[in-house]
Amino acid sequence: LPRGERGRIGSSARGHLCGVGVRCRMPPTSGRGGSEVKRWIGFSLALGLVASGLWLSVGLEMPHLLLFGAGLTGLVGIAAETFLDRANNAELRTHRQGFILWAAPGLLVVAGLWLVDLLPGGYLPMVCGGGAAIAALLLLGLSTGLSPEGRFYRMGRFLANLVLYLVVFLLFALIYQTKERSLFTATSIGLVSFVAALEILRPSQGSQVAGVRLPAVVALVVAEMTWALNYWPAGGLMGGALLLLCFYLFSGLFLAVQEGGLDRRIVAEYGIVGVLGIVAISWAMP
Repeated sequence: LPRGERGRIGSSARGHLCGVGVRCRMPPTSGRGGSEVKRWIGFSLALGLVASGLWLSVGLEMPHLLLFGAGLTGLVGIAAETFLDRANNAELRTHRQGFILWAAPGLLVVAGLWLVDLLPGGYLPMVCGGGAAIAALLLLGLSTGLSPEGRFYRMGRFLANLVLYLVVFLLFALIYQTKERSLFTATSIGLVSFVAALEILRPSQGSQVAGVRLPAVVALVVAEMTWALNYWPAGGLMGGALLLLCFYLFSGLFLAVQEGGLDRRIVAEYGIVGVLGIVAISWAMP
């Protein structure tokens, strides 16, 4: 039959099948629904990996714990990347550091593994459940804070940064309380600071490119601060709090520099926060 006749016959057949005046429901051509299901599967998988991974790490010794932690971090990072939908997010496709999405979840996994190894076995359910809950808050904050045009963008960035600061404080305290040589403590804390600063200093506009120079400077400053604190007889919590304050001040200042908003008011605000923070830490933990 000619093409026009085939079209008329097809239309007539669809009319008979669907009924007169009834519109046929054609299957959706968009993959948005499938993408959402895939995202939430990745979210659930990330939480399950955190909880089960921490539970399974009990009794592992070096170097098996190190290898297990590396594998767990990779799996959680892949699941987190799936939930954050990196492939379909224009904000993320502009980032050269693809592993930036793994920064915060990876630090959380490291902190959880260290706590499991350090605390008595009775705290294991609390650590596993708490790790999964914190991972949920972190991923939701990261997801909400990806698009600057989103309604809850600022809230998402605040939540993700708050959780990240808490994880960084925990790692700082755990590393500092070992009282190892500065070569180990300063290097480890500098590495944690660098990875965390990659997320804190992540640009909020897709046109910008995330660099490593400012995070590297933050890491260097915090590492030097660690080197100096090692000559001061401070406990793990106090040392971790002072290092967190240093990390917060310099990452905040460099974020203002990166966004072009550094002025006298910003410097004064961070200076006041620094002084008040030192006074509060010294008063709370003599």
